[in-house]
Amino acid sequence: MIVFLSRQFAACLLSLLFVTALAPSAHAQAELLTKLAKTTPEQRATAQTDYMREHLTLSEAQVEAVASLNLDSARKGDRIWRKRAPRHLTQGNLLPGADQLRKIGELQKLGRRHDSRLSRILDTEQFDAYEAMKSSMTEAVVRSLLASTAQEQEAAP
Repeated sequence: MIVFLSRQFAACLLSLLFVTALAPSAHAQAELLTKLAKTTPEQRATAQTDYMREHLTLSEAQVEAVASLNLDSARKGDRIWRKRAPRHLTQGNLLPGADQLRKIGELQKLGRRHDSRLSRILDTEQFDAYEAMKSSMTEAVVRSLLASTAQEQEAAP
């Protein structure tokens, strides 16, 4: 089932396709996405890179390349979600949710390109380990981002 989400989801590259594994209901997914939308592409890329550094044996050169790739992908994903819908998708509201479907498709394509580029940075063993840990990485990154967001909100006057 595809869930149509609000524009608050715009800031969430990493959470795009894997949040469904974390939240069983559409309401819980929307609530989670709202919280994640308060993070920046830089925060999401850093959290993902930190997790990969911790769980894969990466050289310093690989860490730099992975960090650059993650940041590039996070920024591109952010732009995809912030992009306004083409007029033909909004006029007359003929296809409700068509803009979100278009964005999801673009983000899936971005994810495939990210993995393809990552496969050239990592060796075969590392990439296989990355593929095996994708869902646990996603969960850990989301938890880390939510925890840091909650701490920032508590610290704010």
